Amino acid sequence: MTNPGSVITNRDAMESKIKPVHTIRKFLSGIPLAMVALGDSLTYGWMVDRGCLDFLGDMMRERFPEARFRLIHCGMPAGTAYNGLHRLQRDVLGHNPDCDFVRFGFNDAFCGHTSEEFRDNIEGIIGGIREQTRSEIVPVTSVCLKNEGDNAHVER
Repeated sequence: MTNPGSVITNRDAMESKIKPVHTIRKFLSGIPLAMVALGDSLTYGWMVDRGCLDFLGDMMRERFPEARFRLIHCGMPAGTAYNGLHRLQRDVLGHNPDCDFVRFGFNDAFCGHTSEEFRDNIEGIIGGIREQTRSEIVPVTSVCLKNEGDNAHVER
């Protein structure tokens, strides 16, 4: 017979590998939390009045009015994982976040960075966050491309 407490612990451990369970718990309980979005122009909201993070914040406030959170925008037009790694201390770690959204790739793919460089920079960002905070990390992908040649490049 399985100990019910260990089942919950195992499930929680498994869930924490695929979603930010501690952030969700804080969010739902009304405990103040800070969420940082580090990324490129899509994160920044380039060339639009309101970017995706503005809409995300609105949706979270509407659905969970009791939640107390700061959504800190640290996107940069023309940003790459390389410069995100070099902005990590200033833009992420200085905010002592509970959760980090990391969104890069589009500029990396089309500005001459190899897939190996991209991987190394993303691993550096994630490693730096893990080493210096207890923040949970949510990788965010960019939109699908409709051109097969571009898709093949991004797939690499």
